[in-house]
Amino acid sequence: MKKWKEIIAGIGKDKLLLLAIAGILLLLCSVPDKKEEKKTVQEETTGSTAVSDSYAEELERRLEEIILEIDGVSHVHVMITLKSGESRQVLKDESITSDSSRESDSEGGQREVVSYSRSEDTIFYKNSSGEELPYVVSELSPQIEGVAVVADAGGSIEVKEQIINLIKALFGIEVNKMMVTV
Repeated sequence: MKKWKEIIAGIGKDKLLLLAIAGILLLLCSVPDKKEEKKTVQEETTGSTAVSDSYAEELERRLEEIILEIDGVSHVHVMITLKSGESRQVLKDESITSDSSRESDSEGGQREVVSYSRSEDTIFYKNSSGEELPYVVSELSPQIEGVAVVADAGGSIEVKEQIINLIKALFGIEVNKMMVTV
């Protein structure tokens, strides 16, 4: 115990305090920040959700504009729900090889050896800023799950039928996936 006190006294309290602070800072810097990783994943998810939300909002706005053109409709609210987000199909270079061979052993036995391999590589291109991006072959818009319409049309059955036929024509969804109130 006296040995430690002598060592500490030899170093000096100021230097010892600086060493302790430096040690604490090193410990804090070496601990990984898991919150930052979670934010990145969450931001990516929010990004695709934001694209789907803006797509649905644009469809809602355009449908409201069209419904307001129907005679007898003075006010309308539309809500569209999506089944899935947008998807992109990228170009792939696919290679498939198969090989078959027959082998005979010295005792007259035969066997057939079949090997099959498949590899797939995504094709990339460089954009104007030099970034490598996957070559997109097709993009699919999000699928519509359902449509709800509340219109001020004085309870007119004809207007309700026109709105239902309009939704079927525009989105190709069945009547059981829409609700229209006039």
